Amino acid sequence: MTGREPKLDNDLFYVCALIEHIGRATKNRRADVVTGNYKPLSVNGIIFQK
Repeated sequence: MTGREPKLDNDLFYVCALIEHIGRATKNRRADVVTGNYKPLSVNGIIFQK
């Protein structure tokens, strides 16, 4: 990584980071997040679903 990276690399990094974040926030495995089989995130009684 030397500065401006190709758009595809940036997009891939963003998607992977987003999957990791959702998995950690909902306490699920990354595979469950990718397939959509994860428990929804609940914050202050508000349930966020897919």
